[in-house]
Amino acid sequence: MLKNSLWTSTLRTILSKRTGIKVYPNFKVVNGGDPSEKVDIVLIPEGYTEKEMDQFKKDCNRFAQYLFNSSPYKENKSSFNIWGIEAPSQQSGTDIPADKIYVNTQAGSTFLYF
Repeated sequence: MLKNSLWTSTLRTILSKRTGIKVYPNFKVVNGGDPSEKVDIVLIPEGYTEKEMDQFKKDCNRFAQYLFNSSPYKENKSSFNIWGIEAPSQQSGTDIPADKIYVNTQAGSTFLYF
């Protein structure tokens, strides 16, 4: 279960040290209940820098509002959890090769490739 506590903080530290993989903090956007019984949606801040994390959190909430304003999601909101991961990119935005724009982001996303 994704949950902030002393246990998860300790687990993050151990994983990072043993595997070299950075484990990022998370936050709840929508809490429908036990993750083992719900559909979990995880949002990553691709193209958001550390300074833009507050905007990312606002955008996560905005996404959830849009999602749950539409059927069949609005009728099943209690079946979902939405989480945000605080994994900032080095640079803001995304690659747009058609415009010769290249930025350093967590997932290396690209738009308008062709």
